[in-house]
Amino acid sequence: MFIKPNALNAEIEAAQRQLVTRQHRLQSRRMALMHTLKQQLLAPTTLLWAVGGGFILGELTRCHRGGTQYTETRPLAVAIKLLASARTLYAALTLAWLLQSRYIALLARPPPVP
Repeated sequence: MFIKPNALNAEIEAAQRQLVTRQHRLQSRRMALMHTLKQQLLAPTTLLWAVGGGFILGELTRCHRGGTQYTETRPLAVAIKLLASARTLYAALTLAWLLQSRYIALLARPPPVP
């Protein structure tokens, strides 16, 4: 089977154009995704969730050192501390939900077109 050089060159050029078009579409989708992701990560609610989660994780994993003597942690004391931490987080989340209701308008903006 013999293929004419002109037809082969035309097929190669068409494949190259198709590849460039796909690369441009992929680039624009990537930019839109990055824009959306950046908005989501910088939202006040997300930041407060991260801070609250880090605070609770830090409280749960904190090492209590009392010098050379060993102090036993009572389950009731741990439960009370955990409830206090959860209450603090809930209060912060209420504030975050209020902030998010005002931040929704910024998230509704369409991503920039490259």
